[in-house]
Amino acid sequence: MNMLNYLGLKHDQFLLWVVGKPSYDKYMGEMPNRLAITLNILVGLIGLIYLTSHIIQDHTKIILPHILLILGSILGIVLGRFGKFDTGKIILILIFNLVIYLANSSHNHNTGGNLYFFTMIIGSYVVFDYRKMKYAYFFTVLSFGLYILSSLYDFSILPIYTYTESVVRFHFVFNTVTFTVVSSLILIVYIRMINSRNRMIIEQKNELERSNKELDQFLYSTSHDLRAPLASILGLLNVVEITDNTKEVEHYHGLMKTRIQKMEHFIRDVIDIIKNTRVPVKKEALFLKELVEKTYNEMNFQEETGNIEFINNIPETLKIDCDRIRVATLFNNLISNSLKYSDPSKDHSQVVVSGNENGKFVKLNISDNGIGINKNQLEKIFGMFYRATEASKGAGLGLYIASETVRKLNGTIDVESTPRIGTTFKITLPKN
Repeated sequence: MNMLNYLGLKHDQFLLWVVGKPSYDKYMGEMPNRLAITLNILVGLIGLIYLTSHIIQDHTKIILPHILLILGSILGIVLGRFGKFDTGKIILILIFNLVIYLANSSHNHNTGGNLYFFTMIIGSYVVFDYRKMKYAYFFTVLSFGLYILSSLYDFSILPIYTYTESVVRFHFVFNTVTFTVVSSLILIVYIRMINSRNRMIIEQKNELERSNKELDQFLYSTSHDLRAPLASILGLLNVVEITDNTKEVEHYHGLMKTRIQKMEHFIRDVIDIIKNTRVPVKKEALFLKELVEKTYNEMNFQEETGNIEFINNIPETLKIDCDRIRVATLFNNLISNSLKYSDPSKDHSQVVVSGNENGKFVKLNISDNGIGINKNQLEKIFGMFYRATEASKGAGLGLYIASETVRKLNGTIDVESTPRIGTTFKITLPKN
């Protein structure tokens, strides 16, 4: 882990401690809120440094602004814990502007304290996102107006305090350094926000293009895969109407049943795709061995399962917090695929499911000794409606559904295969 990642992790942990888990989970995903809490803390620390300095120097007549600064910082953090971030931001910037004005109007103008007005202007554009720019515009006018007022006029609410030249120089250096550091940090965060937003736009654009392409393919293939069995059934019905042979009628009824089952399976696949796209992930504790066993038992009616040994090597204690329906769909499609493409030329066919815990992840393998997949097809098998072999009886949606399900669960899926040797699907899912 590099230093930047380490500092980012520590910053996240600190913010979690400051605002509490409920508020952190709900609001800290937005960069303006993260920055607002960070600025609250920095402002409070600056106020504490000034307060301590003035008390040590016995300048107790001018400590009111710094007490206000500390109280405003605490209030902003408390409001953040209750999710009232916008209210906290407005109060903090108002108090900070008031404090800067009170402090500078009672000090020598050469201390450089009025630079903080520009920190407030910069900060306003960062803590309020593009939907709330009216607040940033308001605080720009307010901060700049107070800067002009404090620089050109000698009006002061607090008693005017005269510093020695050495103290003025100290405050000028301290204020200039603090202004530069804090403003630079705010600008860096602002640039990161813009870059992050641009990356998100690019990702959304790519995702939209991918979705549009898949939608076109989906509509074309769906219409074909639904129309073909229907046309076949209509043709068989016409044949049944003109024959009196009972055996032929039974044969044609069997063919129609097969076509209907194929359509029913295809429609189930389409429903799985829609559910995976639309339904939010609902997490619960799952024991994977038990879920695999249950999924396989529901396949026992399939003719492919009869002569194939199924081995469930997942440890009894292997557990994951995940979406039950999606994980079951994943197992169903991958195990079904392994059963479907067993190698009839082999005396002993088997499907083996194994898994283990690896840090924050669960790794699962589904292996078979079936017909395998050619190397030049491995990159295509997770595509919508792709059939890797002429022997395929399905619509080519099973592995696509498995891939999209894993992606929805923030996991990864890979495949290794050798023709006539077998295939292994490797899945990695977050444990929590």
